[in-house]
Amino acid sequence: TEDGMRMRLGLRVDESSVPGDIVGRPIPMVEVFNSEVGISAVSVTVGTYTLRCSNGMGGWGGDSAAWRWVHQGGSHGSERIQGGLGDALESARATAAGIQEAFRQAAQTAIEGVDVAGLLRAVVGDRLTQEQIARAAVGARSELSSPGGTLASAVDGMTLAAQDETGIFEQRDMERAAGYLLRKGLERAQGGTIRVRPVAEA
Repeated sequence: TEDGMRMRLGLRVDESSVPGDIVGRPIPMVEVFNSEVGISAVSVTVGTYTLRCSNGMGGWGGDSAAWRWVHQGGSHGSERIQGGLGDALESARATAAGIQEAFRQAAQTAIEGVDVAGLLRAVVGDRLTQEQIARAAVGARSELSSPGGTLASAVDGMTLAAQDETGIFEQRDMERAAGYLLRKGLERAQGGTIRVRPVAEA
């Protein structure tokens, strides 16, 4: 856009993989953001994305798997960013594999005590609007999401709802909230289940 740039790079799962093999299955992703109008520093976030079809995907990552470089003037500014990007991309594959494993665990983690909207209010309610929560709950029931009633379906619902946001920075914020939900949800899970007490709607 005129305000910024987002580029997503899928990391090859293995040398024999072809695009048709990865539809509907999370694969490692590196996302690069930049804005030269002051909205964002240069940043690299590692995560995963799921290719839905030829024109859509949902992605998520986490702040713990991110690198950023503030724009600075001078002759060494671009060299500093280029060197940092190279180091970050080298670390990305191992980090993304860990996030993939977390998503596999989330697909086996049932939600108990509340529906998806209730889980979102309890875990990421301070990061989302009520309208975003409602759209994510609908997305969690989509045929493009993981089977219902799991942490993975809630994460998928958020990434699908993020595609309806008006700009790339708003999409990024909602997808990062999905990464936070993935991480915090697994921390709260015991014996393959997240038990959540209902939280009143605002």
